[in-house]
Amino acid sequence: MPDILVEFAVFGASPLACLVAGLLAERHGKTVVQIAEPEARYRLTRSIDLSIAPITRPETWALLGKLVPETQKLLTRIGGRRVLRRLDPLLYADHAEGQEAIGHIAHMARANGLMADRVANSKLGPNRSAFRFGDVLAIDRQALQPRSEKWLTGLGVRRFSPDFATLHADGATELVDGENTIRAARSILIDEAAIMRQLPTAHWPDELQTRPHASILISAKHRLGSDVMLNLDTGLTLIQLDSGSVAATGPGTLSQFSARLAQTLSDRGVTQQIGQSGFDALVSLDGAPIIDAVDTGPVILAGLGTTGAFLAPLFARYLTNTASDEEAAWCAARSSGTDRRAVAEFLFRLPDHAA
Repeated sequence: MPDILVEFAVFGASPLACLVAGLLAERHGKTVVQIAEPEARYRLTRSIDLSIAPITRPETWALLGKLVPETQKLLTRIGGRRVLRRLDPLLYADHAEGQEAIGHIAHMARANGLMADRVANSKLGPNRSAFRFGDVLAIDRQALQPRSEKWLTGLGVRRFSPDFATLHADGATELVDGENTIRAARSILIDEAAIMRQLPTAHWPDELQTRPHASILISAKHRLGSDVMLNLDTGLTLIQLDSGSVAATGPGTLSQFSARLAQTLSDRGVTQQIGQSGFDALVSLDGAPIIDAVDTGPVILAGLGTTGAFLAPLFARYLTNTASDEEAAWCAARSSGTDRRAVAEFLFRLPDHAA
C-alpha cells in the first residue's frame, strides 16, 4: 500500500499545467501533485500564450469570451498585473485558403466583441491579406513562473521530478518520496514533453503526431509591424521581444524554417542570427484540440494552441464533473476516436519531413 494517496497528478510546468493543478486544489478541493521540470529559463521561445488563436469554430470563440475574463482575474490574483500584457497581434496570409480563413476568423472575433481591423495591402506587400486584433492578452511566462510556484506551494501542491514518477496503464501515477510512496489516482498529461516522455506512442490518440519545428532568435535592424505576427499559410510566428530582438518559431526542420524566415524578413534590412534550435512538437492532425479524459488511462490535453492557458478553468471543472453542459459538450466533442469533422480547425501547410 502506498503511504500517501492523492487524487490528481498533473504532468507539466507550462502556465496551463500550473493553473489546472492550482484550480483543482483551490476551487475543487482536490489533493494534487505536480510532476515537472521547471521550464528552462534561457531556452529559445517555442510558443506564446495568447487570448486568441486562428480559431474558426463559433462555439470555441463563445467559450473563450467567458473564460478569458475569468482566467485574467485568476492570473492577476496570482501574480499581479505584470504577468499579463496587452498586444495587437497581426494575422496574415498570401494564399487563398489562408486569406479566406483570416476573414472568417476576424468575423468570429468581432462577433464576440473583439477588435479586428483589416490592414491595408500597401503596408505588408501586394496580394497579402492581414488583420490586426486589438487588446489581446499575452502571458509573460518569466514573470508568472515564480509567482505560480508560490501559489501552488501555498495550496499544498508539491512538485516532483519526472525521474521519480511511474505512470501506470490504468492512469494512476506512483512517486517515490524518500522512504514514502505517493499514489495519484488520476494523471493529467498536459505539456508536450510530458506526453512524449511518459506515454508510449502506441497509446497516443490517432489524431496526435510529432512534427519537426524550429526556433530562431534574431537581432533585427527594424522592429516588427506588430508585437506578434502569425502567417496562416505556414504557421511561422514572429514575436517582438523587449530587448529588440525577434523570436521566430514554427513548423519545419531548421533548414526549412531558416529559409522561410529569410524570405519573410527579406525586406526588413540586415538581420543577425543569435541562436537556433530544432525540436519535435506535437500537432493535432485536424487542427482541433485533443481532450481525452476517459475513465481508464491518463488524461491527455494536447493541440490547444496559443489559448490553452486561458482554458484552464474549463479543464479543472471538466475533470471534476462540475462543468456546465456547454463546457462538457465542447470537451466531449474533442475527444479522440470520435467523428471530429464537426470540430476540425484551420491547418497550416505543414512542410514535408525530408526537405
